Amino acid sequence: MQSEVDHYVQTYVLPLKAELDAASTQVGRLEHELAAARKREEAMQITIFAATKTESEFIAEAEKHFQTSVESAAREAERLIGNARRKASTLMQDANTDA
Repeated sequence: MQSEVDHYVQTYVLPLKAELDAASTQVGRLEHELAAARKREEAMQITIFAATKTESEFIAEAEKHFQTSVESAAREAERLIGNARRKASTLMQDANTDA
C-alpha cells in the first residue's frame, strides 16, 4: 500500500506541485509586469494631459497675441487715416487760399 501511495505521489502529485510552483512563479512575474505597465500608462497619461494643457495654453496665448496685434493695427490705421485727413484738409485749405 505504501508503495502505491509513493507511486501516486511520484506520478501525479509531485508533477502537479511542480506545475503549480511554475504557475505561481509565472503569476508573480506577470503581476510585476502588469504593475510596471500600469506605471508606464500613468506616466503616458500625465504626459498627454500636460501636452494637451500646453497646447490649449499655446492656442489661448496665440489668440490673445493675435487679438492684441489686430487691435494695435487698427489703432495704427486710425492714426494714419487721421494724419492723412488732416494733411488733405491742410492741402485743401492751402489750395483754396491760393486760388
